[in-house]
Amino acid sequence: MNPTPEQKSPHSFRDRVGQVNSLLPAMLAFAVPLSTSAVSVLAILILLLWLIEADS
Repeated sequence: MNPTPEQKSPHSFRDRVGQVNSLLPAMLAFAVPLSTSAVSVLAILILLLWLIEADS
């Protein structure tokens, strides 16, 4: 039985989460003057991805 890509590199998902989460604060800063709903969504994403990244 061949291992799936997730089994080969279990940390790759968390690495990608970290990369995405490093961009979200900049997106949040640009969204502040544009839309309050975008700010809320980005803030929730930052929190969720931070929790996923920290759960290692």
